[in-house]
Amino acid sequence: SLLAMAEATSITKAKPLFLKGKSCDENSLDLKHWENVYNERQFLLYHEGSGNKLMWDFMNENYLKNTNKALSETKVFVPMCGKAEDMWMLYELGFTVVGVECVDHYIEDFFKEHNLKPKIGKILNDAGEQVDEYSSPDRRLVLFAGDLLHLTYDDLPTTKFDIIWDRHAFTVLNLCDRDGYASLTSRLLVKDGVYLMTVMEFDPRYYGGPPANVGQECLLKSFGDKCAINEFKRINFKDHPRREKMRQHCIPDHADEVLYIMKFQS
Repeated sequence: SLLAMAEATSITKAKPLFLKGKSCDENSLDLKHWENVYNERQFLLYHEGSGNKLMWDFMNENYLKNTNKALSETKVFVPMCGKAEDMWMLYELGFTVVGVECVDHYIEDFFKEHNLKPKIGKILNDAGEQVDEYSSPDRRLVLFAGDLLHLTYDDLPTTKFDIIWDRHAFTVLNLCDRDGYASLTSRLLVKDGVYLMTVMEFDPRYYGGPPANVGQECLLKSFGDKCAINEFKRINFKDHPRREKMRQHCIPDHADEVLYIMKFQS
């Protein structure tokens, strides 16, 4: 499995690549774009110091009350994780948390900000490149510095997760990468697992993204008719805890952040 493949080596660190689908064009976002986002500190739009309100409303009002599985046995996957505080909050509750992020600076910041010295190992992605794996001493928190769509693709489906927490990852993908992302991540979910999808909904005439305007119809197009999608809750821009950050990034006033709960038929 992906977790079992990691091993410490002395091989020089390789730059992770951001994979673009065959139909991507020269205007598609790449690793350089996301590195610039980090360098210019534009990532503040995506990172809440207290965690994502919608996700934690669901966890507190629904999941934690109804789950029959011990949290110590529950695995959460966070694609394109950045340095989301939610990962640390889930880890402290006892969950096992696995994330993937193409810009390694976020992962380094994450461990520094939580005063945790990670163990750093190496794995090979499907292009034969070395990818860094950062893990906590108890290995309940594992973050990979690489491209999700290019990271040991054939091995990923053998590792199953109870929860997938998409914190606007889908909304920043290139259009040409959406279907591949949906196919990969949905296969990582255990039977009866829950896929938490947070998106932004707004009139795209007023803002071009990223994040992109993504609604339920858009999700169904990529995730397929075997996916049941239900809206859990939404927060309007004017009531949003990050409204000032969103305003700085020209997110329109009428925008909503929405949490969809997705489940897949076997």
